[in-house]
Amino acid sequence: MSAKDSIAGALRRFGRPMLLKRPAIGADPAAEVTVYGSTDGAMIQRLVGSVVQLGSHVIFSNVDIAAASWPGPPMSGDTMVIDGTTRTIDAAEPKYLGTEILVHVCQVSGG
Repeated sequence: MSAKDSIAGALRRFGRPMLLKRPAIGADPAAEVTVYGSTDGAMIQRLVGSVVQLGSHVIFSNVDIAAASWPGPPMSGDTMVIDGTTRTIDAAEPKYLGTEILVHVCQVSGG
């Protein structure tokens, strides 16, 4: 079993389902796919003065999005629905083993 399949299997067993969504952009239609991942505890992010929002990091396997022919890696502006709450991806970073993407680590806000 490859490293990417081992990680995907572990996230399916121990993670939880999340819905990754991309809005329609120009001629590209909207897309959504269920991924299995893990999220750390929410962190309070101070915006301006006393205005705060919740933020966290989400990790999920590239196997799920590759199997669904997802249009490229996750990016800022995509959203994730986790436990019924919509969160916005602020930043996404793929993690590689050689040239192969294993997982995506996303910083999300909202919730």
